[in-house]
Amino acid sequence: MINSPVLLYEVPDFEKKFDHWQTLSDNREATALCWTRSRWKETEMLKGLDIPFLYCTGHPNFRFYDPNGNKASLNGRDVFPMSFLNSILFLMESISKHGGTKIISEADLVKIVQWIDHVDKSFLKRKVSRASRDSIYKTEGGRTVLNREFVSQYAKNKWFFLKSEWKQIAELPVAGLAQMDYDYRCDKPDSVLHRLLQVEENIPVLISEPIALEMDREKHPKLEYRCWVAGNQLVSASRYLDYDEHKVPSEIEAFTRQFVETHKGRLPAYYVVDVGMDMHRGPLVIELNPISTSGRYIGNDFGRFLKVLFPQINDRRLQEVNLAIEEEDKKRLEHLV
Repeated sequence: MINSPVLLYEVPDFEKKFDHWQTLSDNREATALCWTRSRWKETEMLKGLDIPFLYCTGHPNFRFYDPNGNKASLNGRDVFPMSFLNSILFLMESISKHGGTKIISEADLVKIVQWIDHVDKSFLKRKVSRASRDSIYKTEGGRTVLNREFVSQYAKNKWFFLKSEWKQIAELPVAGLAQMDYDYRCDKPDSVLHRLLQVEENIPVLISEPIALEMDREKHPKLEYRCWVAGNQLVSASRYLDYDEHKVPSEIEAFTRQFVETHKGRLPAYYVVDVGMDMHRGPLVIELNPISTSGRYIGNDFGRFLKVLFPQINDRRLQEVNLAIEEEDKKRLEHLV
């Protein structure tokens, strides 16, 4: 039983928090803009609902503040951290050090980051594995080149997908498609193979057959969906990086609910699962991410997530607060045009 939880938001600078609000961009892949906008909305909703939350800053020696800037204590409090993947483990350690109890444990976090070891492979519908970074490469004539023998088992028409398990460079995952012949020398600056070599450690990576997502040819063509799971239930699903309303297909919802039901007890109660509609395989799981470090998109209803943590929330009040935030959001958008 969770007792009076408090949400804890990590911010780079307390004075700025999310006041330097950013929103729509011509670049539909601008994840930082989407993240900033969603965090601003979250804290505004918490204020409107009188739900306790705190800020923290100063990684790795965190300091804790209430929304008014007063120093705050975590002692005896159940804490739900909202942070960044490159610092979340440090924050969890700090929560324990300062007497707080983590609603999500380090073990929960690691299990989601290493999701490939814990999920039913029938939901993936492709060959995908965890591997060491160095297994991707070999030495040939004194140079580092692609280990074609290893990679070929994941390649389709000589293409394969790579992603670092933890975010390593500029707080972003090193991820992308590579081609066995074109990228063989691993020397092209923009290639995922070259960027992975810039990481000093022999880090774990995810290697996979490529996914051919269906396209709808609208503003954002990829049929990919971010699904928030809280308390072992699907609480919301949204088109990926989409600022427009799009109904989530019933096939995607049914597939995701089946995934969540299958993994009760195998996965933590809180996580994010990204699901795509593949041209040839139908719906499949793309990846999982920790809920504490994931962005929300337009259809990911933060209020439904809060109802899991705070079942006493009044639905009518939640609707009123959400409407006020959306109106303020619209005014800001009009100001930027």
